[in-house]
Amino acid sequence: MTAVQALGEASSLDRKTSALAYLAVLAALRLDSGVPFHVKLAKQAGASRDEVISALLVGLPAAGEWHHAVAPRGYRGLRYGIV
Repeated sequence: MTAVQALGEASSLDRKTSALAYLAVLAALRLDSGVPFHVKLAKQAGASRDEVISALLVGLPAAGEWHHAVAPRGYRGLRYGIV
């Protein structure tokens, strides 16, 4: 955990940008179990609903396909007020 904290402290990105970038990576790598938690973190850092949605979608073309496993869970968050 100390190494992860050190990486965060060394980053030039603000907290919101970092949270959105992390969401993009989670979506692109199909690590959908972490999406709801990290959506909450992004919202706490000041991200808007549209910014969260954009972050979830931005990396998918680079990943090579639309990952249906990530999108439904991320969009469920919209319905449940996470976003």
